[in-house]
Amino acid sequence: MHSSVGDNTISKSKHESMRKALVALHTHPYPQKQQTVVRPNVSLAKGLLFFIFVLTMCVMSLYGFELLLSRLHLPVRYSLLLAICIVVATLCVYLKPIIIWCVRVYQKLAPEMGRQSCSFEPSCSNYMINAIEKHGAIRGVYKGILGLFRCHYPNGGIVHP
Repeated sequence: MHSSVGDNTISKSKHESMRKALVALHTHPYPQKQQTVVRPNVSLAKGLLFFIFVLTMCVMSLYGFELLLSRLHLPVRYSLLLAICIVVATLCVYLKPIIIWCVRVYQKLAPEMGRQSCSFEPSCSNYMINAIEKHGAIRGVYKGILGLFRCHYPNGGIVHP
């Protein structure tokens, strides 16, 4: 991340940080950027069908393993453990596109004023998508949420996941 005005406002004391932030606010006014909001062309119906498909895959795999395990005569705890592993593996495969779809739905439906108020470039939602594509679903969502917590004045600038 490149340095910005807000990088100089961090101190060990809360009061000192607030004082530095107020000085930075008065000496470096926050530039109001007029950015156009890009609405992605995302299909709600296709995404919901994909989500239903993933849930159906989970249920079918559980049912198939139940039939298999009933023929193998394994204890219930082993069959439950295998079923949980199957569901987790299925979700791990499809979690990344589902989360990216949810962020794109947010980009399509979010109010324009909220989308324009992001102080970073790329915007927080685009940063989340980039982080998920680069680091995977779990770590990408974590990095995206940390980016959301940083998105306020006097922070700002260009960030890369």
